[in-house]
Amino acid sequence: MILGVDPGGRWWGWALLAGGAYVEAGVLDLSELGEQVVLAGLRKIAARADGIAIERPGGVHPGIIRSEPARAAKASADLSRAAWVAGELAGRCAGEGQRVQRAEVIEVRSYHFGQGSVDDAAVAALVKHRVRAWPERILGRGNAYGAKGYLLAQHLPHAHDGAAVALYAAATGLREAA
Repeated sequence: MILGVDPGGRWWGWALLAGGAYVEAGVLDLSELGEQVVLAGLRKIAARADGIAIERPGGVHPGIIRSEPARAAKASADLSRAAWVAGELAGRCAGEGQRVQRAEVIEVRSYHFGQGSVDDAAVAALVKHRVRAWPERILGRGNAYGAKGYLLAQHLPHAHDGAAVALYAAATGLREAA
């Protein structure tokens, strides 16, 4: 089993896959839960896996930097926090003997699509096509989930990204972290 993690400034998508089949997935809200709870939750899931693949948080889009400097500053701070938490997750899992692979967003997207820039719909289609038994709805708790416990549609792309990272890692042999 491989755990794929897509860390973001606030929303952290993850998916646990076994031989290309869905085991479970979800989205964690770093702002709601805090660093230690997110780390503990993902480490608990990673303990069930043969390896963990973590995407490196991306940067702030240059258009936002130019047009909305205050928003860009907050986004940069959030992504810096996400990078720290992702590094902690990788380090702690590796320290516990877990196989860890880090990947850039552009690596994952280029592997799957031949280009680094694709929209959320393309990633969703990839996951639904390549992951056996991917569910229509994902149950969970927290700010990313509605009153009935299902992951809200606007947060599904984060779980899809986690699955895409896990698929990438499985296909590339889950290289050890450098």
